[in-house]
Amino acid sequence: RIDWKGIIIPKVSELLASYSYRPTLRQIFYRLVAFLLISNTESTYKSLSRTTVVAREEGILDPLAFTDRVRTHTQGDYGYDSPDSFIESALDDLRNSPDQYTRPLWSSQQTMPIIWLE
Repeated sequence: RIDWKGIIIPKVSELLASYSYRPTLRQIFYRLVAFLLISNTESTYKSLSRTTVVAREEGILDPLAFTDRVRTHTQGDYGYDSPDSFIESALDDLRNSPDQYTRPLWSSQQTMPIIWLE
C-alpha cells in the first residue's frame, strides 16, 4: 500500500522545489517511478493526480505547482457591452487609421522587378 500523504506528497514537494520551472504531473510521476516509490501503471498515475489535487486544495502543494500542456485556454473575453461601444471602438479605429497608413514599397519606383522560378 502506498503512503500518499506520508511519503509521496513530501517527495513531490521536494521534486517540485528542484525544478526551475513548473513541471507536468507526468514528469513528477516518472521521477517517482524512477525512485521506485510507485509503480508505472495508469491507476497509480490517476491516484497521484487525485492525491496532488487534494494536497493543492489543502495548501500542502502550490495550487499552480504543475503546468498543463494538454488543455488549451481561450485568449480572453472579447466583445462589446453594447452596440454603442462597438460603434465607438470602430470610430476610434477609423480616427487612428492615419497612423497605420503605409504606401506599397514599390509604388514610387519606375520599375518593379518580377522574378519567376520553375
